Amino acid sequence: MDTKCDPNYFGSSLVIYHYERVFGDSLFQKEILEELSDIPYRELCSVEQKHIRESKEFAKKNNYYSINYTGSNRRESGPKIDVLVLGQQIINEAKLIGLDLRMASVGMGVIKPTFPPPPFGEAGMHIETNYGLKKIGFSFFRERGSDHNIGLATAILRDLEFDDDSISTIGPADLSDYQSVMAIHNSRDPKHLADLFKRLVDMVVQHPEQFINEPSSRNATPGWNKPLPEEDKVAQARASCGGTDYTIIRYKNSSIRIIKDSETDPVNNTKSVMREINEEYGLGFTEEDFRKLNTRTIGKRMIDLLNN
Repeated sequence: MDTKCDPNYFGSSLVIYHYERVFGDSLFQKEILEELSDIPYRELCSVEQKHIRESKEFAKKNNYYSINYTGSNRRESGPKIDVLVLGQQIINEAKLIGLDLRMASVGMGVIKPTFPPPPFGEAGMHIETNYGLKKIGFSFFRERGSDHNIGLATAILRDLEFDDDSISTIGPADLSDYQSVMAIHNSRDPKHLADLFKRLVDMVVQHPEQFINEPSSRNATPGWNKPLPEEDKVAQARASCGGTDYTIIRYKNSSIRIIKDSETDPVNNTKSVMREINEEYGLGFTEEDFRKLNTRTIGKRMIDLLNN
């Protein structure tokens, strides 16, 4: 992912760095897979994860080797951890700052929030430590390890305090088991780890984009406007613009759909219609809002404003 559009940047992999130092950059040929602009960072991470996954699948199918090892071989440092002792200390310190944690597995060093923010805590999605308390992050079971969720988890860990060399995505490419997005922290300080856990949970709660707990295809495009069940509706508002009447609907998983009167399928260009409704009703959203905020966030606010 080249956010600076630098023609001399070939990637953050240590393998690339080593061979570039030894053989020079003439060894590499850079190919632009996709050009993106005015895209939220989380969506950018999601696109990055899609291309990483596809390249690894291609490499495996054609008996090649992928050099995308970022974070996978990072070694922890420091003395051996007494999981039971340090784990209880972390739980105690977290309680002092308003976070209830529980030890889910002493053997694996898994600590989880007692009351995780939705949709975590439901089937197949967890915020946790793992690997003997040495790593912290997210785990997603099977299809819940979508590009959307993996990209969002990666973006949150980057925003928390971790660099790419500290973050790794681990799990089978065929989604037969858990996909984990974990960051190695190299800390033995229970206060620091409790604070790290608290900040991680808070970032999940406050992040404008939300995780999705749906056992849907991994290859489905994030935000794809498929129809959703009628019984999942939680709020809606009516709006008219350009001589057309619309219903804006919010669902229990926070998805937003805009449906034109006399039609059953949602419109494909949700944000474009939102811009028109915003202008028609003077709702106050700026162009920067439309660039930085996702459809779910704008949709929820728009429904509230129209109904009030």
